[in-house]
Amino acid sequence: CSTKQKGLTQKDIKLVINYPYTTHDTKLTRLAIQVFAFSYLCGGLPFATICRLRTKHIIGHELVFHTWDKYRLVQMKLPLAAKKIIAQFHGLGSGYLFPILSDDLHHSEMDRKKCVCSVRRSLNSELQRIGQELRLPVNLTLKVAELYGKATLRDKCEVKGNREV
Repeated sequence: CSTKQKGLTQKDIKLVINYPYTTHDTKLTRLAIQVFAFSYLCGGLPFATICRLRTKHIIGHELVFHTWDKYRLVQMKLPLAAKKIIAQFHGLGSGYLFPILSDDLHHSEMDRKKCVCSVRRSLNSELQRIGQELRLPVNLTLKVAELYGKATLRDKCEVKGNREV
């Protein structure tokens, strides 16, 4: 009985991030790839956090915000590739980095949670379709970007003693 784990390689992740858009692809397809890539590039940021990020959270070359659920301060260097993703949505007028939430439509936290859940389902369905098309060995979802992004970030950190440097 084999217990070999199936997982994504760096090559697989690049295939997803560089997924070739066609004229037949919808805005949903593009958004799914862009949110997947942004989460991965930013060390596995959760989708609910990404939805709530605003332009005011970009300070210089850093992303600085408090997590919406536990109110922890997060300060991270914003990778160039992540900046390029954000730039595609600049000027849409909502104040959010991604066109998911809107202050005009989502007045309460309950409205925002419902929207986040609904959009997450749609993006995950689109990512699953893309994963099948690319013949990836895992069920591609936003959680995959989060997990692999965190693992990549962890691998980049040097550990000396009990401290990360």
